[in-house]
Amino acid sequence: MFIFIVSILCVSGLTACLEFIPPQKIDKSLVVSTNTGEVQGIQKKTESGSVYWAYQGIPFAKPPIGNLRFRAPEPPSPWRGVLDGTEERSTCVQTVLTLDNDITFYGNEDCLYINVYTPRVSENTSEKLPVLVWFYGGAFMFGNSSSSFYGSENLLNQNIITVTFNYRVGPFGFLSTGDMASPGNYGLKDQNYALKWVQENIQNFGGDKNRVTISGQSAGAASVMYQMASPESRGLFSGVISSSGSPLCTWAFTYNPARTAFDYGLAAGVQTKSTEELIKLLREADVDVLKGASRLLLLLSLPNVIKAGFPFAPTIEPHHNGAFITKSVYSSFEKGDFHKVPIMMGINSLETLFFAGGIKLLKPLNLIKDISPSSLPSDHMNIRTQVERREAGLDIIKQYFKDGSVFGSTIKEYLEFTSDDQFTRPLHKTVQLMSKHTPLYFYTFSYISDIGQKLLNGLIIKKPVQGVAHGEDIFYIWRRHSVPLPNGFDQITATRLIKIWSNFIKTGNPTPQKEPILNNVIWPIVPSHKNIPYFNIDKNISINYNYRNEQIKFWTYLYRKYGHPPYVTY
Repeated sequence: MFIFIVSILCVSGLTACLEFIPPQKIDKSLVVSTNTGEVQGIQKKTESGSVYWAYQGIPFAKPPIGNLRFRAPEPPSPWRGVLDGTEERSTCVQTVLTLDNDITFYGNEDCLYINVYTPRVSENTSEKLPVLVWFYGGAFMFGNSSSSFYGSENLLNQNIITVTFNYRVGPFGFLSTGDMASPGNYGLKDQNYALKWVQENIQNFGGDKNRVTISGQSAGAASVMYQMASPESRGLFSGVISSSGSPLCTWAFTYNPARTAFDYGLAAGVQTKSTEELIKLLREADVDVLKGASRLLLLLSLPNVIKAGFPFAPTIEPHHNGAFITKSVYSSFEKGDFHKVPIMMGINSLETLFFAGGIKLLKPLNLIKDISPSSLPSDHMNIRTQVERREAGLDIIKQYFKDGSVFGSTIKEYLEFTSDDQFTRPLHKTVQLMSKHTPLYFYTFSYISDIGQKLLNGLIIKKPVQGVAHGEDIFYIWRRHSVPLPNGFDQITATRLIKIWSNFIKTGNPTPQKEPILNNVIWPIVPSHKNIPYFNIDKNISINYNYRNEQIKFWTYLYRKYGHPPYVTY
């Protein structure tokens, strides 16, 4: 009877559309209790033959639909019976730019589900296992927790429980009016809710709630560091692994969310000057209308992403009960006002190589940068006059483009400029600020391989220059089932990365002892002085100092000459 009632509520949009195991098919050896009800998982095997258990599609919040659209998550409704946890559930609604430069849509609004993969069932566990919680990337516009993309076999083989989950993206996750009509940061609040769920439930899956490492790549990397900055997430994790992203990246923050919200409303056919009426009408709008509006805003924002960031991203909220970020994260990192846990963070050797196809497509727009060099510096430098903006732009052209032309630059020059501008500079500043307050290990991933091309799955037809692109490193950790298993030196590299990650997840130190697979190198934390050591992952492991030192010195000079603090991004 209860399941029948739940089905009615599901159809009416009041609760999650859950599926239950028929009483005659319940296998008690696969059932785990959570704080909202029981769930039955499924036994699986890794490609190496190891057994593990998967519990998928568990609600960690109410479906953010109807009146809960553009609101903070709420606790999930409890259920009776045994939830069917044998399959993943829908991704969140998202707008995706495809390989042929078209825009498509995936997912549903009912999407706040979490997955647990464990190498041991709780009944047979004498010692609780460390836990990794993964935050997917995707520019805060798209992404998912699919096990076909983020297969956890490598970590399960290291006796690490892995947790993946969905969080809202695009306008559904980050629409903000800058006031209480829609404070924003719903995607970050979803992440916080998932971490609270882990604290309340992971012990029942054999996990140690006191050894929870959170990790992400790109927007996921920025997200885990937003979790560090927010008082709402203090005490919910014990370590952080951040790959190619930080809240200090230009693309990871929205400066004028209210303007974007009204633009989004116009694109959806809503014309009003009232933020309250805007959000009311957008809550009532059909989801397909909102998808169309997302498509239009994404297209319009693409030419300006490098300078101003993505249209929907985290922002500073007005002070209120439940606010997630209410002040500059730069300031929080600088003052040590964040959850101080060990951090392992890094960067790939040529991040924007991943976007080489799009950069070539938008190359004609570089004529504007030659005509108006003031369009080169980030809006977030707070340069006060147009004359200074132009001078800063000319300095950038002199530093990066030998022929004095952005339009006439080589692809290597432009990729190095955009990689430094969007990743190297903000990540270096993040390391510089945070390492003064907590143990921080910094790495670069420089290993170039044939499998790197396959890992990108055709996003780049052929790498125009040598380097390691955005996202290449994580696919040595996560098993992507559409990519062949690595062999030869690629396998050695995968083994090294998995060893570093598993050491850190278990101990908070990526090299607690000398190991031959890591060339017996001990990885030092970043000290408080100016020399910044980094763990260089190439064919040989080495400790080097001051990554891209000449370029960092240039940006330091540029900010000192033209920039005006306080900064939010850098």
